[in-house]
Amino acid sequence: MNFVEQLRNPGPGQQYIIKVGQRLTTAKGNEVFVYVWLRKVLYEEGRFTGELWQVPPEIPNLKAGQVIDCPADQIADWAIIAPDGKGGTMVIAGGFTEGIEQQAPKEDQK
Repeated sequence: MNFVEQLRNPGPGQQYIIKVGQRLTTAKGNEVFVYVWLRKVLYEEGRFTGELWQVPPEIPNLKAGQVIDCPADQIADWAIIAPDGKGGTMVIAGGFTEGIEQQAPKEDQK
C-alpha cells in the first residue's frame, strides 16, 4: 500500500506527515526556499493540505497550526508515525518521496 492509500485508510493511532518545499519571504524581505513539515494531512484531487508543524524562525508570517495547501509535486518527504507502546511515538514508514503524485490513483491526477 502506498502513502496515499495508507492516508485514506489510517491505522489505529497513526499520524501522517509530509515535508513540503515552499518559496517564502523572510522578515528582512528576502525570498528563500525552505522545507516545512505538515501534520493532519489530507489528500484530494492531486493536492495535499495540512497544518504547519514546525515553523522556520526566519519566516515570521507562518504560525504553527496554519493550514498549508500544496500540489503533490512539492512533497519532498513523508512519514507515518504511530504510538510506540511506551507513551511515545515511532516512525513506522517513510522515506524520500519519489514522485508521490505517481502513487495517487489515476482519477486524482489532474
